[in-house]
Amino acid sequence: MVWSASYVEAWRDLLDGPRVDLVGVLLSLDEVDVELLKMSPFTTLIGDDEMVEVVRRARLRRARAVR
Repeated sequence: MVWSASYVEAWRDLLDGPRVDLVGVLLSLDEVDVELLKMSPFTTLIGDDEMVEVVRRARLRRARAVR
C-alpha cells in the first residue's frame, strides 16, 4: 500500500490525539473522512464486513447515549 504523507500525518494526529476525534472520523460520512478511512492503518487488520459491524455498533451506542 502506498501512503501519501498527508494521510500518514492525519492518521498520526488522530492516533495521538483525543479518542473522540478518532471515533468521529470512524463514524463520519464526510467525503474527506471517508477518503481518509480508505487509507486507514486498520484496513488490513479487519475485513469490510467487520468494519461495517464496528461502525454499526458505534452508531448504536451513540444513539443510546443521546437518549
